[in-house]
Amino acid sequence: MIEFAKKRPGPSRLTEQGLRVVNEMLCWKTELDLRGPTEVGSMSGSPAGSSIQWVNHPSSNYKSIYKGGAAEMTAKNFRVFLDPANYPIDIHCITGADRTGSLVFILNGVLGVDLDDLSRGWEISWYSPLNYKERFDPLVAGLDGFGKPDDSICKKIEAYLFAQGITPEEVAKFREIMLEPK
Repeated sequence: MIEFAKKRPGPSRLTEQGLRVVNEMLCWKTELDLRGPTEVGSMSGSPAGSSIQWVNHPSSNYKSIYKGGAAEMTAKNFRVFLDPANYPIDIHCITGADRTGSLVFILNGVLGVDLDDLSRGWEISWYSPLNYKERFDPLVAGLDGFGKPDDSICKKIEAYLFAQGITPEEVAKFREIMLEPK
């Protein structure tokens, strides 16, 4: 049996042109990789180059983000977005729909995106033969344990983050970084 945690990743599929786009046009500063140890193997840096900070935070998705260590990891991921020096940030898992989608759902909710638009964004990213509502509905329902029953989805997401130790000041800082002044 192969011991995946020690398996060397395959060669990078980034072409020279792709590397130029990432480094010269997009100017990534941070790559937030949500994949687990069996998926990253022995990787210790970004395939896009040593100038990009590679942050590997093995994360969960859907309703699992509300449980134990996965909830703590959501807070840890959120904090990556609090340092302006980390921007621009690339976030990914394997497909960009599950773990990435769950984190982006939280980030967008903190920014005030309403449930209808969160749902549309999720549906667009979930180009799959699987029923996305089987995953999205439990993700939304998991927030019922946070905030007040009649709170908006955004307030419930905020309450979820507060329950993980994120402070109101951190939420305000994230909004300041991400939103234009009114």
